[in-house]
Amino acid sequence: MTLAEARQARAECQALLAKGIDLKVRCDELVGKEKAKLDITLVRVASEWFELKKKKVTPDYADNIIRSLPLR
Repeated sequence: MTLAEARQARAECQALLAKGIDLKVRCDELVGKEKAKLDITLVRVASEWFELKKKKVTPDYADNIIRSLPLR
């Protein structure tokens, strides 16, 4: 981070504080949103993988796979 970027970040934080916004709460909200995006991506990728995999294995094994995923 350059000095100019640090000054810009400080100015943004000061503006949020002036509006009465708690920086910790704001940070937690942003982290929560990013985590939710990643979770949705993981669910989507796991679902696509399972759709391909279940065609190549027995139905019982496919059931075992889907039950082992903590996504359901």
